[in-house]
Amino acid sequence: MSVRHISEITRNMVQAHIRANIAAALSDLRTDMADPIVTTEPPQSYFIFPNAQSYKTPAIFTIVESFDFRLEKQNANHINANVKLNVAALVEDRDLYRLTIKADRYSAALHFVLAQYPLVDLAKNVKLVILVDQVTFSPEYSNAGDDPQGLFRKEVLLECSVQHYSAL
Repeated sequence: MSVRHISEITRNMVQAHIRANIAAALSDLRTDMADPIVTTEPPQSYFIFPNAQSYKTPAIFTIVESFDFRLEKQNANHINANVKLNVAALVEDRDLYRLTIKADRYSAALHFVLAQYPLVDLAKNVKLVILVDQVTFSPEYSNAGDDPQGLFRKEVLLECSVQHYSAL
């Protein structure tokens, strides 16, 4: 029996692609911007669920929101689906200026790594094409209170539509 690979394989393929390519994209951005003050270290934590309690930043969240088989439109003999996938990066810094730039760079690097990128797993007969629909930024926040050494955090969210194709 051949089991259909749907949301889990989609998320895993996208997250593996990010892991393999984000460090180089961040490094290229830092070189292009010629700004050694703002760090763009590779992600330290990866999650597949929201609201992680314990993590090291930068952290990447890859969360499947929905999986639409589009049966009424496609009438296909294979899976031809649209997956709503959110990819978020949580970054932190002690300085709001650097934090804002770091969030900008993470959004650019993730967009570069993900947008219009085809991913193929021949062993599982799955092809994905990632479309970045929107990028949004959270407000800056801190749980440091009056501590001048406290950290500020900011999240950047890429809302993606992933075209998922696989055999039945």
